[in-house]
Amino acid sequence: MNNLSNHLVAIPLISLSVAGLNVSLTTKAHLIAQQATCTVINIQTGQLALRFTPNGNARAGIDKGNTVALLRRGSTPWVYVRVLEGPNSQVNGLEGWVNSGYLSCGESSARIQRAATSNITGKLNPQAWQNARLVHSINAHSDNWVTSIAISSNGQSLISSGYEKTIKLWNMETGQLVRSFSGIGGFFRTIAISSNGQILASACDGIVEVWNLNTGNLLYRLSGAGSVVGITPDSQTLVSGMSDNKVKLWNLRTGDLQQALPGNVESSGHISISSDGTILAAASMFKVSLWNLRTGELIRTIESTNRGDVISTASISPDGQTLFTAKGANIQIWNIRTGELIRTLEGHSNTVNSIAISSDGQILASGSEDRTIRILNIQTRELITVISDAERVLSVKFSPDNWTLASGSKDGKIRIWQANE
Repeated sequence: MNNLSNHLVAIPLISLSVAGLNVSLTTKAHLIAQQATCTVINIQTGQLALRFTPNGNARAGIDKGNTVALLRRGSTPWVYVRVLEGPNSQVNGLEGWVNSGYLSCGESSARIQRAATSNITGKLNPQAWQNARLVHSINAHSDNWVTSIAISSNGQSLISSGYEKTIKLWNMETGQLVRSFSGIGGFFRTIAISSNGQILASACDGIVEVWNLNTGNLLYRLSGAGSVVGITPDSQTLVSGMSDNKVKLWNLRTGDLQQALPGNVESSGHISISSDGTILAAASMFKVSLWNLRTGELIRTIESTNRGDVISTASISPDGQTLFTAKGANIQIWNIRTGELIRTLEGHSNTVNSIAISSDGQILASGSEDRTIRILNIQTRELITVISDAERVLSVKFSPDNWTLASGSKDGKIRIWQANE
């Protein structure tokens, strides 16, 4: 990870007079004995940022060697800590969020690191999105639409693609370009990142290309594989469509064909895989096909309620119970088990191109041709906010910790938005 993304240089420290700022040796010893403690490590330059909110504004800087008490875990990879003692004594007593990747926690280290890399994230109050703010506007593909974006499972990297041959890797926090991947060019491209952070896959004009995400090396190319792509959560299987009107499963490591799933699909714009890897959905013109990925069985086909607009995208809820589809300016919610339509959500004035569900299943974001992103509370179906300066949106994606939303638009820009409590 780029050192600048989690560090501060010469940040002015906050001077506070609060209980606990000048902690006695007895109190420190008690805190250390009663709470899991960690030491700040791997800080080469500058200071580790102690933040007001996960991935938010910095409150102060902690030096290498400072001891912190782990108070609670938040969303991956953030943990909430109190600074106890160490080289930078001016921050003793301060509390805030830090990236757990820079903490060594003794017997707790393995537990902390599992929390930092897990897809199971903490709960975010949906209302934190009411005052969403723009933190980065990146000129990603200046002469081309940003057709697809993907975010790594650790929330540190973002991948974008446009109509040209180049796919780009960005640092999520700084907005800086890390690496470019040169592949085939075409009018539309979809991309996916493996959950282990090792593999990048893209599909364009029937050709699927698979890269080593860390080195940028092309691993293999599959001709005639399809124009949409996905990767199962276990990082073992590549899913592609819609070559020969089929959805196909491939060995991600070798590129060997494993299975062509039953049923025919027309040209599709989206593939969605449930978070437990058991259900696959493929949007196809006026229907969505659902398969059991463990058995390869076609579960059912959900037909659109009318033929006026095609289904542009589909997304499965994290619990695997609900399917969200975008059709024209509306979003439809379906019961996966029964195939019944639960509700139709209105509000956009033009075509919805992309929808994203937060990893905790609480929030839905929809990006539209009407130049807005609408964010809704899934449980209450209530509108939380409308982001109105997003241009014509083609793709939206939540970060794993649900505090950040990235959007790709027809003006060639990526915009990174952040919840704000």
